[in-house]
Amino acid sequence: MHQSLKLFPEDAPIRFTPEGRLFILDAIAAVVQTDAPELLWRDFKTRRPEIDRHYNYLSEGDNDKEPVCDSEGWGVIQEMLFDYMIDEELIPVKNH
Repeated sequence: MHQSLKLFPEDAPIRFTPEGRLFILDAIAAVVQTDAPELLWRDFKTRRPEIDRHYNYLSEGDNDKEPVCDSEGWGVIQEMLFDYMIDEELIPVKNH
């Protein structure tokens, strides 16, 4: 198995596959600064089902399948995430 590349912008790791695809939940957590990127992703896919054609799932190690995308897909996702970034009430929060 290939090792993923990790970047740490402001202490939020963002992983990339060896082929350069981005782990979407890592990027959402870093960009939107949420501790619940999986909840936001689930809500996002429900509200914006057209995103389905811009990502796929990758299984890494023993982890569940994780959504990944290429740079073009991330560009589309990032544009759609703008609504969440300007309206913080849309960002789901984990119940602690």
